[in-house]
Amino acid sequence: MIDKDKIQYLIDSNLEQVTALVVSDRKVSLPEALNVVYNSSWFQAINNPDTGLYYQSPYYNYELLKEEQPYNKQPL
Repeated sequence: MIDKDKIQYLIDSNLEQVTALVVSDRKVSLPEALNVVYNSSWFQAINNPDTGLYYQSPYYNYELLKEEQPYNKQPL
């Protein structure tokens, strides 16, 4: 079993990379991208180690985040 520190590192790395993808794909500032990420259900899911999302690539996680965003509110 992977220890908690390694899991947290993988979660943090994914968050950083997904946020960077939001910035570049959506052409928004870092604070705006963080708002999108932190206010998503994806953020809650990736912080739950039982989901296993921390094992997935940032691109896979970014696609999950994009699917969650409503199309009537500046879709990702």
